[in-house]
Amino acid sequence: MTTRITKPGLYRELVTERAYHADPVASPSLSSSVAKLLLEKTPLHAWVSHPRLNPNYEPDESEKYDLGKTAHALMLCGEDAIAVVDADSYRSNAAKKARDDARESFKIPILASKLVEVKRMVEAGREQIDRLTDPVDRRAFVQGTGRPEQTLVWREDEAWCRARLDWDPDRVPDEPFAIHDYKTTSASAHPEEWVRTLYNMQGDVQAGFYRRGIRAVLGVELPDFRFIVQEIKPPYALSCIALSPGALDMAERKAIVAIDLWKRCTTEKLWPGYPAQTYFVDPPRYEESRWIEREEAAKVALDSKIDLFKRASDWQAPLNWEK
Repeated sequence: MTTRITKPGLYRELVTERAYHADPVASPSLSSSVAKLLLEKTPLHAWVSHPRLNPNYEPDESEKYDLGKTAHALMLCGEDAIAVVDADSYRSNAAKKARDDARESFKIPILASKLVEVKRMVEAGREQIDRLTDPVDRRAFVQGTGRPEQTLVWREDEAWCRARLDWDPDRVPDEPFAIHDYKTTSASAHPEEWVRTLYNMQGDVQAGFYRRGIRAVLGVELPDFRFIVQEIKPPYALSCIALSPGALDMAERKAIVAIDLWKRCTTEKLWPGYPAQTYFVDPPRYEESRWIEREEAAKVALDSKIDLFKRASDWQAPLNWEK
């Protein structure tokens, strides 16, 4: 995409993944990934990671992400979204050229040796989605029930924002409007386990941020946001995880804080890092508790007249090898 987006809206089939991550909006715009950095780290980290603000920005296209990207592309868009590289690795010049050509054609490169595994993973995922109890979830990523990878662009006062929906579903009367986001994990997709991952990766901020875009552009007042999470190892187990109404409310409050911070930084053209003053910190509670327990144990030993030093020194004394 060569022209800049100048109006809020839902842009279907116009914005490639590469164009989206390069920021196709008229003015530098806020994405959920940059919003997370504003909240988790500092405005300086956000500035460094923004393709339109940092003149030395370089996208990360390392192979370590290709497995997840391939599964994502197959699940959402089908085989037209990938390009198979007929090689066992990217060591040869021919394989490297095939990989680079695929990316130039806006496709995800995948080594032929890994394609079978990814296909099995996606097939297992589709079977499990089809068994989900909520009909809204069963239609996720099913061709003919929506459109993959659609770009939302909206404004929060003077600030431009953008989001890329994994799936823009068709509206079904008398059913909730739910956006599904596909995630893969090398750990556990069990809801009670993955909730830790969700908050560690600030997935709630993504949900809150996207909901604001959906409300602004699509006019849906209370959209659901659900994560479909799948493990990348057999049996490729999958679960559908949604934030509760209370969690979504807090997620939007976090998103608002990030948006307000973005507005201030872009207006004042200041991107501060960590505070310059010296911070005097208390020990974490766990460290304080650990040391207090050790002190109490030593006091008990002293009151009992147990010589802990002698006991330890006897145990650690050098062996006498002389005969």
